[in-house]
Amino acid sequence: MTREEQLAWEERAARPAAAAAFASALFGMAALAVGAGAGLLSPADDRLEVLLRDHRHAGAYIGSAVLQALSVAAIAPVLAFLYRAAKFRRPEIPRGALYLGVVAPPVVAVLTVINGFQTLAAADRVASKVVSRGGGPKAAVKFAEHEVTKGGGATVGYLAVAAGLSLAFAVGFNSINARRAGLLSQFMGIIGVIVGVLLVIPILGPPLVQFFWFVALGLLFLDRWPGQRKRGPAWESGEPDAWPTAAELRAEQLAERGELPARGSRRDPEPEPEPEEDELYEEADEDEPVGTPHPRSKKRKRKRRR
Repeated sequence: MTREEQLAWEERAARPAAAAAFASALFGMAALAVGAGAGLLSPADDRLEVLLRDHRHAGAYIGSAVLQALSVAAIAPVLAFLYRAAKFRRPEIPRGALYLGVVAPPVVAVLTVINGFQTLAAADRVASKVVSRGGGPKAAVKFAEHEVTKGGGATVGYLAVAAGLSLAFAVGFNSINARRAGLLSQFMGIIGVIVGVLLVIPILGPPLVQFFWFVALGLLFLDRWPGQRKRGPAWESGEPDAWPTAAELRAEQLAERGELPARGSRRDPEPEPEPEEDELYEEADEDEPVGTPHPRSKKRKRKRRR
């Protein structure tokens, strides 16, 4: 592809990629709202309480899992667009980043739905045994742990973890390469790495950082980035131009008002002011040989000797 063809393709593909980014954020927020509305996100004492709660709110549990799967699946077009744009500017990016970015999201999405149905089936078995057969609380908790950690449900869970790690690597790696190509700012590149980690290890509670990042990517793809300088110069030049820093953007804004020179511009040096007559030093007598001490200095030396 020539530079013009690549930029034309990016202009056409930006809208579907932005729509996928917005969809990922919206589906994720919907999944969070459904789960929170049913009380599925509240803390529980043990696995038994979690499974009984899932059994009572089976519809909300499956609905939240499906919405979460759609949110993850929508990441694939976003990473594919970001990869292709960065690859044109940095050809050394390995093609494996594209394969992971395209394959990992739908695999994780499918495993999320399968794991949801299997967990709900385990919850139904646990609820049936607790209600019909009775038994002590310790035995019920042990049975709940066995239903989740053994059998096909455990196998799907392990596969989901492996696929999630691949997805996290794809998100972080493509974010780093896009930042190096000038397509993302340093802040957006770092947030992308954090989002990749949070997709596997949700240590910060609700994935609000993930939602923010995908919405910001959608605005970036559509050239609706806030600020006077909407997005980095690499989007227009097709070259790996570094995203301007905040200091450089402030300098350019001041330069437009005539207060500072623009980034990379050079002003002609101002002429040095001519010295005033009263500031000139007295020159030595031309008849006086160089290195001859002044008579005044001789008198001073004599006085010191006395």
